Amino acid sequence: MKKIFGIGFHKTGTRSLHYALTRVGINSIHWPFKYENQINKNMSHKEILEVLAPCLKAYEGFNDVPFPTLYAELERIYPNSKFILTERDSESWWQSLISHWYLLEKTYLLASFELIQYNSYEPYITKATLNDKDIFINKFEKHNQTVRHYFANRPDDLLIINWKNGEYAFSWEKLCSFLKVDMPEDKSVPHYRGREIVEWD
Repeated sequence: MKKIFGIGFHKTGTRSLHYALTRVGINSIHWPFKYENQINKNMSHKEILEVLAPCLKAYEGFNDVPFPTLYAELERIYPNSKFILTERDSESWWQSLISHWYLLEKTYLLASFELIQYNSYEPYITKATLNDKDIFINKFEKHNQTVRHYFANRPDDLLIINWKNGEYAFSWEKLCSFLKVDMPEDKSVPHYRGREIVEWD
């Protein structure tokens, strides 16, 4: 079965992508949290994917941690799959992490899936503080650059989405053409913020 993998870092609109995939009939999961306690930092990517095998069998679409940095292995296991890189500007992404991890109040210890994602790029880290901005932004930007390089000149395999604007602004036409699916009846753009869905017109 052809799979669709969202490989943008979390806080780049991964849940919005999940809702968009669902709306065009893709059986999608956002963040397979129930598998996280079966993962440890010493596992190889192959071992991680073995743990995730039931999830990978059950769904067509996947988003958020730990999938972003597993794209090369996923492509080998599922040839002809589609990959979607969600992006946003680095500063707003970092500000979103500050809020998500409550960094104004405490040091955040990375969970298992986050350790996999962030430690795919040096330096090795286990926690996040307000002072780690440069480290996290460098990892974020390195990931986006590495993905773009890996899929260079392969427009049928990688779609880049920026939910805000610019060259890579989201449109249903782009997404449906890339996935080769019909346009949804509801063409408003789902945007998940906090605990509610806000429709972007």
